[in-house]
Amino acid sequence: MKYTQVDIVIVGWEHTSGRCLCNSVYVHFTIVDLPGIPKEELDITIGDGMITIKGERKKLFEEDDIWGNRRTERTFGKVSRSFTLPLDCDTDKAEALFEMGTLKVTFPKKAVSAASKKLLIT
Repeated sequence: MKYTQVDIVIVGWEHTSGRCLCNSVYVHFTIVDLPGIPKEELDITIGDGMITIKGERKKLFEEDDIWGNRRTERTFGKVSRSFTLPLDCDTDKAEALFEMGTLKVTFPKKAVSAASKKLLIT
């Protein structure tokens, strides 16, 4: 899906979770930093007005120096983040792009019924 250049409004940035929720004329999108987590270990679930992003990092680094010493570093960890989506997100047409440790999930906006209705009191 191609979009023309539009003004983007940053709705919120959370430094603790490395997440940015942005809003433009046509789309909502969220950007999440997930360094060290490969694309194959990511799981994105959308439902009930929420998006959940889960991932796991497994990395093993071993190195032998010229004196015969071996250095081993292991980094393991899981991450899970859930966010509430705006009401006008079209979750059926969501797209995800993962590049260089950054995940961008885009949701086109859909028309939200602004009409109100009266309830009869019985």
